[in-house]
Amino acid sequence: MHKLYKQALMVVTLAVGLSGIALGASDSVDQPSPTIGERDSSEAGKLYPAFEAGVRRAADEGPDALRHYIERTRTIYGFYYWDFAK
Repeated sequence: MHKLYKQALMVVTLAVGLSGIALGASDSVDQPSPTIGERDSSEAGKLYPAFEAGVRRAADEGPDALRHYIERTRTIYGFYYWDFAK
């Protein structure tokens, strides 16, 4: 049994070591900046994250479209109506 514990410990140590190497390698690579969505004409000059493009389009269409979009995507994004209502 003692031999099995040593082998298991070696496997775990190897796995942790390799995952550390993989993480270290990704740290040295330049990461692209977050994608910025298109400019909203009603909010001149302000930028927002690309994942908010749909909710902002719905807000531009009106309160019913915004409410429908937020209800439809509530489990995906977790947006709140009053954060985007105009």
